[in-house]
Amino acid sequence: MVIRSRRALALITWVAHTLGTVPRWRRVVGFAFPPPLILVDPDASTAAVQDTIAHEQVHVEQWAECALVSLALVGPVVVLGAAPLWVGALAAYVAWPALYVALWAVWALRYRSARAAYLLHPCEAEARLTAGDPGYLTRRKPFAWVRFAFGS
Repeated sequence: MVIRSRRALALITWVAHTLGTVPRWRRVVGFAFPPPLILVDPDASTAAVQDTIAHEQVHVEQWAECALVSLALVGPVVVLGAAPLWVGALAAYVAWPALYVALWAVWALRYRSARAAYLLHPCEAEARLTAGDPGYLTRRKPFAWVRFAFGS
């Protein structure tokens, strides 16, 4: 689902500027917030919106993959009654954001730069490098972002 929201993106831009992941002169024109909700800038050009949606759709796929792995790991615990159902649902929901933040933190510490951590982040690398390919999602292999983590 694509939502055009100037206010939400203004807040996200402020956070990105504060963290240093986006230069102060740029603004965020899109953001994926799972489940598959994609925010785009209503003032952006049609081409920019299409590129942004393609970029964010890759993140939605990454989130879905991590949710499935999380459910595979936590599901048996829930089925056996050792944890309530909401624990499984929460684990699936936060798996990708938690992985994203953890990888970002590792890169930020390694390169001592929030911006470099964002640019080198394997999830961002996959989304950025494939956004111009309209058929990428149909050909994409599961966990394709992992190859970007190891520089191949």
